[in-house]
Amino acid sequence: MKKTLIALFAVIVVVFSCSKTNLHMQEIALLRVKTPAALQTKSAIQGDQFPVGSKMGIQLLKLEDNTIYSQSGITNNEYTFVGGEEWTSASSYILSSQKAKVYAYYPFTTLGDNKQIFFSIPISVDPAGNTADYMYATPVVTEETAVSNTRSTINLTMNHALSQISVLVFKENYNGAGELTGFSIEDNDLSSHIIVNKDEDNDLSMSIVDGAITGGAKGKVTITLAEAKILQNSSSDPIFPATDINTLKTQVNTHGVNAVVVPTGDILPGELKFSFVIDGNTYRINNGAPIKFEKGKQYIYKVKLAGTSLTVSSVTITDWLPIEAEDMVIQ
Repeated sequence: MKKTLIALFAVIVVVFSCSKTNLHMQEIALLRVKTPAALQTKSAIQGDQFPVGSKMGIQLLKLEDNTIYSQSGITNNEYTFVGGEEWTSASSYILSSQKAKVYAYYPFTTLGDNKQIFFSIPISVDPAGNTADYMYATPVVTEETAVSNTRSTINLTMNHALSQISVLVFKENYNGAGELTGFSIEDNDLSSHIIVNKDEDNDLSMSIVDGAITGGAKGKVTITLAEAKILQNSSSDPIFPATDINTLKTQVNTHGVNAVVVPTGDILPGELKFSFVIDGNTYRINNGAPIKFEKGKQYIYKVKLAGTSLTVSSVTITDWLPIEAEDMVIQ
């Protein structure tokens, strides 16, 4: 599974001027999409940048009446990452003096013929943990920020629509090898917080306006590790697990396990069940304190294995780390 995640990051959409057309006799501009050459933190996208071939979707609507902006009728335009900072499209938007609203999301999803106005996309939350890092852009919808041939640079802020659950299991007075090979999270019999695809006719969807997720069914997310994580002993020098958030995030990336889940609001004590497969044995524990899963948040659970019992030593809530991109202007 693609595991570690980024918080929000800036996508730089740059427009460069072209020559006048005989048809319209006005300045036009082509939409060009750029992202930072290197991301500042890992994400559900493995490594320190988007893999070549990653795709995002961008929709432009007329500012004045919310109708289709593109003369070609395209509303769901696909942009592909080609390396470095560059995203390209086979049908790049052409901007005129007429202003346009901008909506964007990741990863790109085909919607019919891609020529219908849309405000949500279908998504998949896989019970086996193979779930994409779904993101939506803060819409650019005001007179001052809308794009046109005279506004050549725009920054789109991409936000996570899912919550990240990170678990750092460590050992204390445990004599086994400490090989963690599996992790799962599910509801108890009465609660419905862990939402996954329906077995048939999956209806999960994400709003590209505010990231709200609807649909799906109560389920269980199970992560089977291709390579075992070796549990580390608790220590005071160096401190493990760390109290410093940045160090803790690094420890989670190296020694922890991660899953993304649909944010479902307030969760009461005992409503979630965590299971861990360690040295071939399955250990189970419930959440002991109320919590609220929110989009764009990372929840780091420190879980101690002492003897044959598990305890949650703490829960740390943090935003996913931001990715800062430079402003780029093509004169």
